Amino acid sequence: MARRYCLCLASFFLFLLPVSLKAAQIDWKHSLGEAVEAASKEGKFIVLDVSADWCPACRDLERHVYTDARFIEFSRSQIFMLVDADRESEGRRMQAQFRVEAFPTILVLDSRGHELDRLTGSTSPENLMESLQRIFDHPVPGAELDKQAEADPQDAELQTVAGRRAFDRRDFKTAERFLGRALQLADPADLQTVVPLLVDFAEAGFNNGHFETALSSIDRLFGLDESYRKIEWLRMRRALILSALDRNEEAYTAGLELMRSQSSDIREEARELIDGLPKEFRRTVEEQEKRHKRLDESLRKQKFDEAMPEVARILAEAPDDPLAHVQLARALFGLSAQKAPGPEAKRQLSRAYAELRLGRRLSVDDLGLYTTESELTEGFRDFRLVPRSSDARKEFEKAEKDFSVGRYQKAVERYRKVLREEPDFARAYLRLGDCFYVSGQMDTALSLYLQSSRKSPRDPAAYRSASDALLELGQSQRAREMLVESLLADPGYPLAWRGLETSAEREGTSIERHVGVVPARFLIPTDDGEPGSLLKTVPSSTVSSWRVYLNCKDQWRKAHADDAPCFLPSAREETVCLGLTLTVWDRLKSMDRSIQDADLDFLRQVWIDEQLDAFIFLELFTPEYRAAFETWKSKNRGRALRYLEDYVFTPAQAADRDGYNSSAMKAFNEGTKYHTSDPLVALELYRKALRQEPYMLPALQNATFLYFEQEEYDKALPYLTRWRELEPESSQALHLLAFVFIEHEEFADALPLLQKAAGIEQDPEEREKIESNIRFCQSMLEPTEEP
Repeated sequence: MARRYCLCLASFFLFLLPVSLKAAQIDWKHSLGEAVEAASKEGKFIVLDVSADWCPACRDLERHVYTDARFIEFSRSQIFMLVDADRESEGRRMQAQFRVEAFPTILVLDSRGHELDRLTGSTSPENLMESLQRIFDHPVPGAELDKQAEADPQDAELQTVAGRRAFDRRDFKTAERFLGRALQLADPADLQTVVPLLVDFAEAGFNNGHFETALSSIDRLFGLDESYRKIEWLRMRRALILSALDRNEEAYTAGLELMRSQSSDIREEARELIDGLPKEFRRTVEEQEKRHKRLDESLRKQKFDEAMPEVARILAEAPDDPLAHVQLARALFGLSAQKAPGPEAKRQLSRAYAELRLGRRLSVDDLGLYTTESELTEGFRDFRLVPRSSDARKEFEKAEKDFSVGRYQKAVERYRKVLREEPDFARAYLRLGDCFYVSGQMDTALSLYLQSSRKSPRDPAAYRSASDALLELGQSQRAREMLVESLLADPGYPLAWRGLETSAEREGTSIERHVGVVPARFLIPTDDGEPGSLLKTVPSSTVSSWRVYLNCKDQWRKAHADDAPCFLPSAREETVCLGLTLTVWDRLKSMDRSIQDADLDFLRQVWIDEQLDAFIFLELFTPEYRAAFETWKSKNRGRALRYLEDYVFTPAQAADRDGYNSSAMKAFNEGTKYHTSDPLVALELYRKALRQEPYMLPALQNATFLYFEQEEYDKALPYLTRWRELEPESSQALHLLAFVFIEHEEFADALPLLQKAAGIEQDPEEREKIESNIRFCQSMLEPTEEP
């Protein structure tokens, strides 16, 4: 039977490729006349930075914003001018002409040199680009914009623009008024609008001293989505507001929680907050520190029975105190060593490792806790911190003392003496390198650090120190590579992570760590096997998934603890338990697309990418994993580096504007490259994207088109069905689905779809093709006459 239906396969697929920016430098103008001439000719705005040589915020802008590759690319669209009011006559003239009273002041001028608005203070590249773009988008002088907003208080967009412009120039009183109106006019269900408005409104209120207003805005934000409670700078702002309102008990509790932050800046700010509270709250923290010191003294004297009740009291008051958990581990290690081998010693040793792990997970950035962990788990370390022989050990201790008090030449002589006795003792090379580093002899220091790393390739400190020397020598790329080597030598080494964070800040980027993705307490099996109390700490939608994880860990302990001197958590255990958890989460998401949890979604993404083992080794690493990690790394070094690149250096939890995770976006973008040249490869990449984001519309569309081009209509059907679910009014999806029914000679099912598509389609040519297919189906459904 000849078929007379027609179908146009649109060449519709999206290119969502990342933009690659090349760092160069901003094309600065140095006189207003030159800037106005260029701006008038090109129809551009003038961005004039009036700076001062002595101003730290000005230097910060020059070092960290104006060198940023994205900002440099952004600057190409307008005319930029930089003057120094302290050293240049043009700078002094600009300061007087525009009445600049604070540095830095960034003026935005029209093409004739008239002021539109101004910004002050240092900021990040992203924030400055956003603030400038707001002025470019509404090139109305700030005072005039304020008048327009006052005259039309029901225009939500105008109130938002005027409020944000006022916020950018630090006129918080005006900003609060306009942003408050915008919030009242906004649809509460439109979170994309409401959330940023709440953040800005709270900040404006805080700066105006309207603390109750700011607090209610942050609490409203927290009520919209639990995930906002994880944003530490918002929690810090809330704690400061509570302190300003004299709600000291709440501020103290919030400050204590933030003192366990992974960010040293947040911890320092939290400590300052507590130091500013009334005496009784400061006394509590000071007393806690004294109790920890007394505990340390008892542990040093091996009075473990005496230490146990004291550490129990501390943990009863502060169950998430990381130092207390580590001190408890030290006491348990000591008690188990004093007991004869048996069930009690085994139980204490197992619990010691569990408490040590919990303490470190609660504060993974604490170098002191890392050092304690290294001492307590020395059996898992495969490099020496002290020489073997007693004579060399004594000499090394003397050298360390000389170094600590600045007797570097004497320390060099002693370290060399240690090396003559034990030439393979890598730490002596490392410490020798430190002597030359502090003396400014970077080439010699670097050579010694590299020798240390060759002698002891699993000592992270050698690579970390080499990175510092390379940085001083101006070799930033090699310095960053050494930091990665330090991390691969020991993923638990805080200084490697800290160095990478600093490196990212210098580059104007950031790294994303996932230390809290698995709740710290979930990593430790419960003593009674009943996880109910722990599950109260997670969102109700995720309980069923995390219950699987906790039950799996409990079963693992029961199955593997009997034939070992103590139970040690293993990387294999985490792989199995997280895999089961994510299987359940994946099934839940397939049944209800509205369910979301940033942590489980991230783990699911890693799991689908077959990088779960890399996540476990690199981000959940503990010394017990050492042997398994070295075996895995020897075969999977490339995967480890890929994990760091895809998930740490390129933040993977950040979503694009359509809400798709970055790994799915990466697979989709790769697919578009092969869409025409190699459809089979493109299809596999689209399927990879859809395994992570089953309702990623562009991938559904592209996969559907490719299957149709290959005439594999049944394979296209599940993707087409999801496409239609997302876009029930898409004439294209309806037409394609009807085509599948026609192929199966199911004309009665195809006809209503075609009729609906014809009613929607706006393009006359496409509508004619649909109507042609309607006539064909109708002809096939007409009763045939008997001959």
